Amino acid sequence: MSRTPSVWDEALEYVMIGGQSGISGDDIVTNGLRKTMERIITGMFFICSISTSLIFSAHSQEREVTIEYIAHASFRITSPQGKQIIIDPYASDVWIGYEYPKNLKADALVITHPHYDHDGGAYRGLAMPWETTPKQYRYIGAYQLGDMTLIGVPGKHAGSFGKEFGQKNIIWVIEVGGMRIAHLGDNGPITDQIRTAIGEVDILMLPADGDQHILKNSEALEFIEALNPKIQIPMHYCIEALEKSGKCPGGLLPIADPVRANTIVNNIDGNAITISKASLPQNSEYWIFQPSSLIVRSSN
Repeated sequence: MSRTPSVWDEALEYVMIGGQSGISGDDIVTNGLRKTMERIITGMFFICSISTSLIFSAHSQEREVTIEYIAHASFRITSPQGKQIIIDPYASDVWIGYEYPKNLKADALVITHPHYDHDGGAYRGLAMPWETTPKQYRYIGAYQLGDMTLIGVPGKHAGSFGKEFGQKNIIWVIEVGGMRIAHLGDNGPITDQIRTAIGEVDILMLPADGDQHILKNSEALEFIEALNPKIQIPMHYCIEALEKSGKCPGGLLPIADPVRANTIVNNIDGNAITISKASLPQNSEYWIFQPSSLIVRSSN
């Protein structure tokens, strides 16, 4: 009597014949051997899962990660092993009136979408602020960079912006040092698919300007309640001290207040902080960074 191959048939195929398709487990092993192999594979899965859990648990303790705010929506994250990524470098003096630091050290760039204030101006054909541009991650998927895992979740740009590139926006989730950090880019309202794909995070970087240029307050609150971060890091707002004549560009206002009630505002002294899973705050906090001291206000 024929039967539908089970998950064990598929596992046994990979164990016994290296994953070749089209051969049932019944064709290559006896029932007795099948039972033995099932027990072995079950044990292997159990041991691997326990070992992985213990490894990640041990490694997640006191593994320090450094987060630096450059300006606008750009951050540099340094892993415990010293790997560095830069998220969303902006084009110098395009819309926002200050320059991006040149040749800022990084192993890779992580880009949410091809707007000039998020991709260094590459989509417009502008010169990137590196003599040798680092590796770039611009597409959805999961990638490993040393001790960092980068997960690109498909989203959609807010409002009617970005039609020239199909309104694509990638929400990046960075798993590093036992923590999960999400950068929304210019994403619009959360959806069930996005909520499921991201899950809960420890740190959320989200647009927060007084004009509600990207996310309305209610939409920002939905992201926060769904992802439940311990730390919110506002971004994508006007930094008047860096703008020419202290004037904000059209459509962008200074930083907004937290949208979640009882959130503690924490004004960071400088543009960088080092944090570990164990040092995350117990209650929700809103971390306001200073921009990088490397930034030069444009003279144009």
